Amino acid sequence: MEGFQPEDESGLLIDAVERWRSDRAESLGIARTTLTVSGPFEALGMDAVYILRAERHPIEIEIHVFRGGVMDVMRVNWDELSHVQTGIRVTSAEELAATLDQLVGE
Repeated sequence: MEGFQPEDESGLLIDAVERWRSDRAESLGIARTTLTVSGPFEALGMDAVYILRAERHPIEIEIHVFRGGVMDVMRVNWDELSHVQTGIRVTSAEELAATLDQLVGE
């Protein structure tokens, strides 16, 4: 399978995010996780292709997905009043799905 490259069009990335979103919709609902997805956007330069926000009290996770498989992740735990921000790079649709599963708590 082709990997994500920064100079590529966003098609592979869009397909991967949309497949993950569709495949996980039911299980996220059962887990009482609210998923809000903004995008896909025309990602020029350093703009995000997608912004995903997962909420399951007391945790909020916001994931900005950029061309090339780069993800900026912000996790807030309101009970602990903690905030963690990290960057992640994925290189394939499978790796993107596994990473999103891990981040969202599947």
